[in-house]
This record gives sequence, structure tokens and C-alpha cells, in this order.
Amino acid sequence: MSRLRRIETCGRLFFVTTNLSKRFSRFSPVEMDVCLITLEQARTKHKFELHAYVVMPDHVHILIGVFGSSVPGVMRDWKRATTLSILKERKSRGPMWQTRYFDFIPRRVRDFWQKMEYIHSNPVVQRLARTPDEWRWSSAGFYSGKRTPPIPVDEPHLPLDADAPLWPMHGKGRM
Repeated sequence: MSRLRRIETCGRLFFVTTNLSKRFSRFSPVEMDVCLITLEQARTKHKFELHAYVVMPDHVHILIGVFGSSVPGVMRDWKRATTLSILKERKSRGPMWQTRYFDFIPRRVRDFWQKMEYIHSNPVVQRLARTPDEWRWSSAGFYSGKRTPPIPVDEPHLPLDADAPLWPMHGKGRM
């Protein structure tokens, strides 16, 4: 299988999804807490902006701004920390996460808000919660004002125009 080259790895906002390995059983509630604790540790180390997140029983979505580090560095360190902690508790071995992760660079303000909505609605779509802010392992409660999230988020400061670009686009191909 060929390896996809990433267009950018820093200096942007990124929507990232990572999945558990197919052989790894779903996270328990305590393990989902570990995912959040280690995400906050990675954020401290790499100094990225964390705008939205959800930890699901078999995958994680995050919406981050990476400006001083790189997405591969963030993901490598975070996945390694969660793996070491969870496998130690399970007294298990082997790969916990799928090798790769998926990333998307929101190009316009609209893209950012759509990805945030997707993240927060994930537990509802999967029938794990009735409303996004009911899901304990999500930043949705912050945005609804109904719950303090388990780890704080960085409020996005974006233009009001949904079509505004999120980073300079050059050349004739401006959208």
C-alpha cells in the first residue's frame, strides 16, 4: 500500500481522526479518560490549540491548530502515550491504534464549523447519547454552555464570514 503524502503538517487548523486497530477491543470509560488525559499532556508538550474533540469507544476526532509543532509529532506522541498506559492496565501487547490517521485541512470558516458539528454529533449518530453535550468525552458541553468539558478547549477566533479563508491562498485558484 502506498503512503499518502501530507500536504501540510503545521501552520494550519486540522481535523484529525484516528481509529483503534481492528484487533483491539473497544475502550472502556476509564480508557476514554486516559485518552483525554494524554491528549492534554500532548497539548502541553506540543503547544497546539485544541478547539474540539470527542473520544468514542473505537476512534477519536480532534480539531486542532498546530503552529509550532507538527501533526505527525502530536499524533505520534499522543498515540504512544495512550498505548503505553492502556496496554499496561490491560496487561496486553500489540498495536492499539491503526498505523495511520486521517487529516483534513479546513480551508474556509464554514469547513471549520462543519467539522466541529461532525465531531460533536458523533455520539448522537452512534446512539451513545441523546444530545452532543451528554457525552462525557467531548468538548460539546463547552459550546452549548451546559457542561464543563473534561479538558478545556481553546475558543476559536474566526471571521464571521463563512466563506472567509482560514489561511492565505495564493494564485488564480482562490476559492
